[in-house]
Amino acid sequence: MRIFGISLDRNLLSDIRFTYFFSAFIGISYFLFNFLDVEDSNVYFSRLNYLNDGDVFIYYNGQLQFLSQLIAYLLTFFPPFFQAFGYLLFSLLSFILFTSLLGRIVENKLLILIFVCYLGAFFPLLFYNIMNSIWTSLFITALIPVVAYKENRQLHWHEFFLILIFSTSQAPVLVTLPMYLILFRKTGVDFKLFFLIFWILILSVLILPNWNSERADLFLHFQTNIFSFFTDPLSFLTPTITLMSDYPSRFVELISFLGMITFFFINLFRKRAKEMDVGLLLFAGGILALSFSSKNYDNFFIGPRYFVASMIVFMIFVEPFLFKLNKILKLISISSILLVLIVFADRYAENLNSKMNDLVYLVKGQESNKVIERGGGWIVPLGPYAKQKSDCSIPSKRLEEDKFLIFCGDELGEILLR
Repeated sequence: MRIFGISLDRNLLSDIRFTYFFSAFIGISYFLFNFLDVEDSNVYFSRLNYLNDGDVFIYYNGQLQFLSQLIAYLLTFFPPFFQAFGYLLFSLLSFILFTSLLGRIVENKLLILIFVCYLGAFFPLLFYNIMNSIWTSLFITALIPVVAYKENRQLHWHEFFLILIFSTSQAPVLVTLPMYLILFRKTGVDFKLFFLIFWILILSVLILPNWNSERADLFLHFQTNIFSFFTDPLSFLTPTITLMSDYPSRFVELISFLGMITFFFINLFRKRAKEMDVGLLLFAGGILALSFSSKNYDNFFIGPRYFVASMIVFMIFVEPFLFKLNKILKLISISSILLVLIVFADRYAENLNSKMNDLVYLVKGQESNKVIERGGGWIVPLGPYAKQKSDCSIPSKRLEEDKFLIFCGDELGEILLR
């Protein structure tokens, strides 16, 4: 029996198309119950819909996220529901493209399915949140040269244009440079690759970062975090647990980080390490280094998005050692799929009617005259809440009753709804 061209047999889980299908299921499900969550609603949706005379592109958290801001702006010509759906569609298609690239590097597709299920349970924003799609874009930019290296060829033209597009996602695209330099060394003179190296350098140094922001003092932040580590290494390396989901998340993050380093040296000792392995290790480590250079932290576990690259690299390094464990991986895959369903049901089963009402408000759009609470100060405004750019200010202090309405830009501040 076949559904959507996928054969429903005992090898179903090993079919990468099933992983694409399940990714779409995760993304659409979360969108229906949790559209415009966190940054989507406040940074893009609210600003572009309610700030008159506002800039199309702004610096947010010290960087210009050009690609996702461009998509969000183009979607403002549609009603709110189609804007929110467009956020989902862009994020989901980007995620599936990223998964397809990973599938050309990691031959064991069960491993990829487990990885996707982990993200679906513990980091679902990657599937439907346009703000978090900057990470997927970064991974796409990083993996294309790895695919070309593995296939022992130069970049194709369609890959060249994909890199041009997705490399505009965020300033840390700089950490993908090692892969491009290694591919350049292997394939020789390739003007496409030569141009991309300079393109990424210009983006990451001159265009995408806001060097006037507080987060731009890279040396000071990194020095402070290193000092925190040496002052109290045990506390620095002990994860802070506030939710039940923190236990498996922190465990996977730590295993991935230590695992990619361990298996790199195992391959090095066995003389199986490739030049691109060094590039991958520098890529994952570079994300963590830049993260610790952009903000002061008192803990090593700074959020799942910073460790996804480590998970990807760990998966690539460990896969050759798992060729005899397919039965175990299949069992883990089934358990992982069930985990995604359980986590989703636990989050939304009790609020089914409320979530469906919120979706109705979104479909009605501005006529709803409704502010949908998202928790943590995040809201989805649907109504007559237009403001002027002159209303933007940098608040001296955020009060508990303040609802964040519009983010104007790093140096312009925000507009609060009280």
